[in-house]
Amino acid sequence: MPLLLKSFDKAVDAANHVIGVMEQNLDLIDDPAVCFDIDETLILNHPTEDDKFRRNDPVANIYDWAVAHDVKVYVITARPKIRSNAEWTQKILEKSGITNCEKVYYEPEGMESGDAKYAYRKRIWEKHGHCCMLSVGDQWTDLLQMTEENKEFTERVERNVYHVICGDTYSSIGLKLYDYN
Repeated sequence: MPLLLKSFDKAVDAANHVIGVMEQNLDLIDDPAVCFDIDETLILNHPTEDDKFRRNDPVANIYDWAVAHDVKVYVITARPKIRSNAEWTQKILEKSGITNCEKVYYEPEGMESGDAKYAYRKRIWEKHGHCCMLSVGDQWTDLLQMTEENKEFTERVERNVYHVICGDTYSSIGLKLYDYN
């Protein structure tokens, strides 16, 4: 079962906290990586206009720290795996200054988002050999495989704050962002 380590009222405080934890542990991890969701994580979408968005600075600062410290960056999104979407997503990431990613993983057709995200974190460890020291997202599936035990945990945790948790098998810690939905 996940362990709630700390909660924060502000994204910037939560982001600074996980950067501090990563700084303390960077030398202890071989081939470190971080995993990010896109929507309402690296970028904040406009509620009514699809072509309007902005960089989510507190989370993007974690990205900037990772790049500056040679930590591999993976993006794992629930966006569908189709060409036009991938091209649009790449433009959004570039406009937001998110340009140094090892890979962007999209949700494959016929697979649930949570299952896909867990499978991709597993692949990053098993295929690419990178230890994901942090996963960041606005949905619990960005951080955890949704077993019954993990579902029970997420139902007991307050929604409208930022949480730092122990991650699942393939992610050391997780930063659960405020759920805007």
